[in-house]
Amino acid sequence: KTEIAEALFNAQEIKPDKICNPSDLLERVLERPDRGFEWPWKDLTDMTLGCREKQLILVGAAPGIGKTEMVKDILLHMGTKQNVPCGIFSFEQDAADTARRLVGGMLGKPLHLPGSWWDPKVITSKIKELDNKVYIYDNWGGAKVEDIVPKMRYLTKACGVKLFVIDHLTALAAKT
Repeated sequence: KTEIAEALFNAQEIKPDKICNPSDLLERVLERPDRGFEWPWKDLTDMTLGCREKQLILVGAAPGIGKTEMVKDILLHMGTKQNVPCGIFSFEQDAADTARRLVGGMLGKPLHLPGSWWDPKVITSKIKELDNKVYIYDNWGGAKVEDIVPKMRYLTKACGVKLFVIDHLTALAAKT
């Protein structure tokens, strides 16, 4: 009994991690927020103050509305016009099709569709322009969150990727 009483009366206060007073955050609070990278659309940049780092942006719409096309425009704009390295985890299409759509966007040609304009030399030149600007995850059909997180960490640390796109998010839930 003495041991238990001693442990209770001499217990040290334990403060859980991640709990703080607002003033503990003062140094970070005093850092002025920066405007984010420009979106491909001026009105969206003005409304959101740009695509800022450490933000999660979710886009939802009915099938066939153009979400994948919008992703292509964002990746090309960020990667080629603003030199913001990007990573795409696309689970709705093959990685080569993703690359075809990106190159097609650069050329203004629907390379992902049969019967469209085709020039292997031009396509090769354009795809090489995307190297180290856009990184594509080559795994069609879905993945587990625990599989892609280490890849995202690698792309962030080793390649400087600042923007990730997951198209579509529900494909992560489908495999877990």
